[in-house]
Amino acid sequence: MFSRFANIIIKTVNIAFVLILLLLTLASIILHCEMDIYSSIQVRNLERQPVVIYLACMIIGVIVLCTVFKIIDFSIMSKPCAEQISLVVTVVTGGLLVIGALGWCWFYDGVPKNDQITVFVEAQKIAGFRTDAFNINYVECFPRQKGQILFMALVMKIVGDSVYSWRLMNLFGIFFLLLGMGSCIKISIKRDSINILLCLIYVLFVPLIIYTAFHYGTLLAIAFSVWACYGVFAYVTERKWRYVFLSSICFAIGLQMHQSVAIVIIAVMIYLFFNAFIEKKDCVVMILAVLLSVFILNGAVGAIYSSRTDYKYDNNKAYSALEYLYMGITADTVEGGPGSIDGSFAKFVQLYPDDVAMKKKAAIDAIKEVVGEYFDGTRDSVFFIKKVGYQWLDPTFGARKTIILNDVYNGEPGHSKLFCEFYFGKTRQIIFTLLNI
Repeated sequence: MFSRFANIIIKTVNIAFVLILLLLTLASIILHCEMDIYSSIQVRNLERQPVVIYLACMIIGVIVLCTVFKIIDFSIMSKPCAEQISLVVTVVTGGLLVIGALGWCWFYDGVPKNDQITVFVEAQKIAGFRTDAFNINYVECFPRQKGQILFMALVMKIVGDSVYSWRLMNLFGIFFLLLGMGSCIKISIKRDSINILLCLIYVLFVPLIIYTAFHYGTLLAIAFSVWACYGVFAYVTERKWRYVFLSSICFAIGLQMHQSVAIVIIAVMIYLFFNAFIEKKDCVVMILAVLLSVFILNGAVGAIYSSRTDYKYDNNKAYSALEYLYMGITADTVEGGPGSIDGSFAKFVQLYPDDVAMKKKAAIDAIKEVVGEYFDGTRDSVFFIKKVGYQWLDPTFGARKTIILNDVYNGEPGHSKLFCEFYFGKTRQIIFTLLNI
């Protein structure tokens, strides 16, 4: 009885997600906002193409993808060597991605900015390349950065003190991400033609290459998450302990690279829970192993970081989800648009620096007040529509925002002549307009 009920819930959730995806697709066509690359003063310019262009491109894109898939499916799947062809295509695609990423890492000579530079500098200190004082306040406010800082310091110890050491890790990240996606398709869908089509899409997905120069754990977090999901799918299919180990390690490390991996972990927990009832398979071992490894590594990272910096950190000073929620429903800057980062999440810790309970209460009260203002008309609810356009419908998935000019007036090195010709010339605008469409 419960199994039937669970099956109904899963089908309902699937339908809901399909509808959400459809709505987001339509919204991206109607509300789409293209963010110009950051200038030296970090001002974004809104650019919109006529809606008909996006509609036409979407229809043409769907037709092309379906046609290519049918051709691949007909010509490859009928051959006995389809699996070998798929593997060769995957390796070649990975090679092309790495070559493209290498070219971009050499071409874009920007230095890390904002949180990137803070994390980089703290990693230098941990690795022993700098002797100045640790930024205790930053790490206490953002304890989620500890794992990334330690991992970055380890990479520096092995590769060297350079921003290119982390870019090298991102190169490995995009290659293993591609292999992981192919492995997930092989274990779950079992169609080599889909993997080949995925490879073709990967080659055209330029944001993946641009993110290799982004000095943060974004790419590695995705790569670890994909391999963790592969472990889950493989365990459900083959019931082997090595997949439990793979998923546990990958999820634990991925979460240290970026906290958004928690969303994937929650999704996997739900998948395993319903799989246990519908397929009558024991998934408790995988669930417990993943959760246990996440908590153990998180605790170990905190202990190691405290040991390396010789300081006991107060996690109560960390900014909470409530504080970020307040900023998300109120911030509206000229540079960032509705719901962007404006620093308002810090107002509560400034009011109650030593009282966690009061800080939480103040955030909740402020959120209630803002929500009430949206309902009574004091605040314009159109804010949320604009927020969707600015933040959630960027066709480059934020990749363009990672390209920021160096500030030579603040002691940062100047860009190469080649990059300046690209950035300030017409080529840049033509390329990114085509990518956005």
